[in-house]
Amino acid sequence: MPPEAQELRGTEPLKAFVREHLVAFPDWNDNIDFMFATEDKVAYVTTSTGTQTGQMRPFPPTGNRVKLVSSIIQRLENEKIAETWISWDNVSFMTQLGHFPPAHVTE
Repeated sequence: MPPEAQELRGTEPLKAFVREHLVAFPDWNDNIDFMFATEDKVAYVTTSTGTQTGQMRPFPPTGNRVKLVSSIIQRLENEKIAETWISWDNVSFMTQLGHFPPAHVTE
């Protein structure tokens, strides 16, 4: 991800990121595979799918469909989300879209 999208602080930057993402992937769907919580943290894994039919920052639409697994941890404070950490395989994501060359296996 570009540096400006690697860390979002505040509600408005997050809303802007989500709006931009939904323009690129209007059919985006998140499915929670499993979730657990302890004290002030919630952790879950999602499987997401979508088709890139819109511009994604410098990347033009490809029409390609992606499947992405993400691991997410959120810290709660006063019954609201205070922090979120997300991890996913961006190389796989970009390769599925056709924006990153696939790995070549040599024997």
